[in-house]
Amino acid sequence: MVPKITLPEKGDPRQRWMTRQEVARLLRAARREKQCQHLVRLIMIGLYTGTRLSAVLNLQWMPNTNGGHVDLDRGVIYRRAEGERVAHNKRRTPVKAPPRLLRFLRYWKARDTVIDETGKKVSLRYVVTYGGEKIAKPHKAFRTIRKAAGFGDDVTPHVLRHTRATWLAQAGIDVHEAAASLGLTVEEFERTYSHADPEFQKAAANAF
Repeated sequence: MVPKITLPEKGDPRQRWMTRQEVARLLRAARREKQCQHLVRLIMIGLYTGTRLSAVLNLQWMPNTNGGHVDLDRGVIYRRAEGERVAHNKRRTPVKAPPRLLRFLRYWKARDTVIDETGKKVSLRYVVTYGGEKIAKPHKAFRTIRKAAGFGDDVTPHVLRHTRATWLAQAGIDVHEAAASLGLTVEEFERTYSHADPEFQKAAANAF
């Protein structure tokens, strides 16, 4: 006999997102707190691209088979490793880097490039590092800056992605373009974020 399986109901979409003033507070805390400055890169990439935490931590300066990479010439962040297969609900589509983030990425790349004893240019491998090494778990440092900025447990690294999506909805960006930049389907984006658009239901409100 085939067993009957009942799946739990889907939870409500996450509601917490950050205002620009709140993001500024978080960035200031990351810059001030000792041993937390590396989180500035994580926050800005997460906020300006909506990339999931794991993909940000695996992001590298050059194409590779372990994580995504940054193409500074084209201004594109490729969130998937070459040949990588991902779950259908964890799509990692390429995303165009906003001009402001691109300027920071170029600055960070220059800082990560040094001249070795042979006179050869050598660059760090990963975009977000601590002491030049890949970060495995940034949660302790994130809790430190979260507390310093005066936020509660509801502010997590994933809130950066949710904030990006909410800002796109509020700006009235075409849902197909917004969803693609986040690696979501249009249906997923509309179900979770369309209500954040100030123009949401405007046509219905003025119908008669």
